[in-house]
Amino acid sequence: GPKESNPRFQKAQPLPAVPTSGSPLQTSGFRLVRPLIMNDGVELYSLLLSPIDLAYLRPDLGDLRVADGSDQQVPYVLVPHALETRSELQVTPEPAQADKVSRFRLALRHDSQSLLVPLDAIELSVASSFYSRAVRVREVRTEATPYASVLCSATILRLSEEDAGLHRLPLPGHPVRELILEVDNGDNPPLELPQVLGVVAVPRVIYKADAQKAYRLLIGNPTAQSPSYDLASLRSVLIEYPSRLATLGELTPNPGFRPPGNYFQE
Repeated sequence: GPKESNPRFQKAQPLPAVPTSGSPLQTSGFRLVRPLIMNDGVELYSLLLSPIDLAYLRPDLGDLRVADGSDQQVPYVLVPHALETRSELQVTPEPAQADKVSRFRLALRHDSQSLLVPLDAIELSVASSFYSRAVRVREVRTEATPYASVLCSATILRLSEEDAGLHRLPLPGHPVRELILEVDNGDNPPLELPQVLGVVAVPRVIYKADAQKAYRLLIGNPTAQSPSYDLASLRSVLIEYPSRLATLGELTPNPGFRPPGNYFQE
């Protein structure tokens, strides 16, 4: 007869021995939260953190948690430096000086503040069609010494409109808050920089969850101990296992956040 769906069919769970929840989590110590959006039932999911997330996390990423709606933490495996991402940097021209050099202050900003992020490179988009300029990237350590530390020195070149006006300048990868881009103009007009991108290698988070439930990502808790999950024993399996992609919602303050301290004593 004709083929039709089996009404009693039940899709097999991936890695059935792996639980979808762990121990209870005290969520009031985490400053920020992101909702997780998933659409495929009980599955193995993965997500990529954003450079903004890294700015609010500790360097060891030990204050990252996945939690369900009942504040049960969800075990996960973390794959550091999983994928390069690009975020647009705010470009602010510095006051003109008499040394024939254009200077631009670069920063990744969120909530009106410059973020400390581990930049692996910056990528310049130059609108001018013909140029050969020496450029330098400096780290702004203090307002008193904004031009002290050179992180990269190179020459960018474009000989015709057929060449791409895109240039990658490698950086050491340590966290920086603000950069100064210097362009030696000589006796030429300044270059037009319509866009500057910051390149950051972000971690991948792998976990098992049920899309019928609500989940969220909790970020930023300086007193939290790094988590320890049995799931880490399957790390090599999970990295290779096909997973569904979870989407990150907007990063917002955690409404249940309570900063540590003795309020009565203060």
